[in-house]
Amino acid sequence: MTTALLASLLLTMSGNGAELAAKPAPSLRARLTNEAIASAVRDTLAQDAPAAVPAPSGTILSGGSFRSFAHDVAESKKPSCFGQDALKFQPAEIDTRNWHFAAKGLTAAPFWAAAILRGKCQ
Repeated sequence: MTTALLASLLLTMSGNGAELAAKPAPSLRARLTNEAIASAVRDTLAQDAPAAVPAPSGTILSGGSFRSFAHDVAESKKPSCFGQDALKFQPAEIDTRNWHFAAKGLTAAPFWAAAILRGKCQ
């Protein structure tokens, strides 16, 4: 009786093992779900997170070359056509070899119109 019981137990165990071996592992596509990918990305980012870098102490971009560059950029901006410096890039002067004519006030109106038509002001 014990032999029969032991034999049936062995057959049952070998049958379960055969069923487990016969069942194929799930495919890679079935294992790669959105949740699995998201958790893997979160884990990787948590492992590779860089150490916090302290903020710079205020005077990095305050050197002379930076100030001169900032001034040059501000000066290169197109002026308003109705502002004080509308003729900044369209000079109201005519120079010849012997003569110099500078237009001021209402005599600068043609130069102002030329600045508008040429796009030298906004």
